[in-house]
Amino acid sequence: MTTVCLEIHTVLALATNARPVQRSLVSLAMATPDGRQLYAVNADAPIEAVYTQLPKRIWQTLPVDEDPVGLDHLDPDVLPLADIKNAFESFIQQTDDPQFWSLEGNADHRDLIEAFGYYPFGYTGPFHLSPPGLPLWISSIREHRARTLDSIERRDGKRFPMDAALYLPSVLKPRPGAKNAQRLLTFLQHTDELAQRHGLPSHLPQAAA
Repeated sequence: MTTVCLEIHTVLALATNARPVQRSLVSLAMATPDGRQLYAVNADAPIEAVYTQLPKRIWQTLPVDEDPVGLDHLDPDVLPLADIKNAFESFIQQTDDPQFWSLEGNADHRDLIEAFGYYPFGYTGPFHLSPPGLPLWISSIREHRARTLDSIERRDGKRFPMDAALYLPSVLKPRPGAKNAQRLLTFLQHTDELAQRHGLPSHLPQAAA
């Protein structure tokens, strides 16, 4: 089993006469404990929607030009969507028994498969287009931490902040720290270490494959 932490940011492009509502990829980051990483920004991300739909702490990490406002297409991390999709599929195919984790779990999974066109926005049918190695769901780091903290409080009467570790200066960094999902791995490991100190199972629950 290989833990793969994933962070995805998307925006919704409103419907027009020419097309329905679409989910557009903004950025994708992946990281594994053995140091493999992937980070890419969609060259065609709608910059207006990025600024209006994403938190400032997210779009501040993106490679942008200020005059005129737009993505810096000379930045090596800015790639066409097709190239990012190919890199994503190659990453998971080269990972032994990938077990996916993200902050929000299934919500991020839905964003991922819509942004890459594995099925369109609002589709409720079967997952015919998903690539090999992509699970039917992604485990939530936030839920895992909540369960761990609840167990500690019930057994030992000690309370810990839910998300404090996620926003430690050593975890949340501007680029280049934001260029990978290492902060999510750190958050996951911090939670596991906390469980271990309180005598709870220290192995991470297995995500569905």
